[in-house]
Amino acid sequence: MESPVPGNRPQKADGPELLWSGADQSTAAAINAALVKAGIPYHTQTRGPEFRPGVSQPTQAIFIPSSHHDAAQAVLKSLRLD
Repeated sequence: MESPVPGNRPQKADGPELLWSGADQSTAAAINAALVKAGIPYHTQTRGPEFRPGVSQPTQAIFIPSSHHDAAQAVLKSLRLD
């Protein structure tokens, strides 16, 4: 199941914020490309399927600095992932 993570804002203003997670690598690649185009810094983490029972593909999580929350949400919206 892939979905943006609304309302996942940390208390620390500059801390990392989970923007999206899922197993669809093409969606992850589209988000990464759109973040680059928008000039939004991000980092990803990939977990193997052993961390999610019943899932056979790795899961990717995309994190942004929370200070870029609004711009990153606009990127998701433009990709129709909000």
